[in-house]
Amino acid sequence: MRPHSERCPMSRRSPKSFAPEFKEQVLKMVESSDKPIPVIAEEFGISAKNIYNWRKRSDEKLTFRDKNEILEVKEENKRLKKKLAQLEEEQAILKKACAYFARSLP
Repeated sequence: MRPHSERCPMSRRSPKSFAPEFKEQVLKMVESSDKPIPVIAEEFGISAKNIYNWRKRSDEKLTFRDKNEILEVKEENKRLKKKLAQLEEEQAILKKACAYFARSLP
């Protein structure tokens, strides 16, 4: 048996490097998809840990202005989703009202 200080050269894999374009493509997929990161990682044949690390590094590179812009867009998106839900509810009510009044006509 080998002493602990000696390591088998094949026991560790060298880290695989990915092109910046590939990382960007994966991160765009993560942002635009509802799929969980592990599923996306499997689709691309990479580790989910890679994606989490890339996303963290990408977030660290954002400037204060970029972060504010993203926050504003997220808030606007939230507001628009709420408005959409309200309009869909109103539309459903109007459809029911139309059907009710259409039945009561002679």
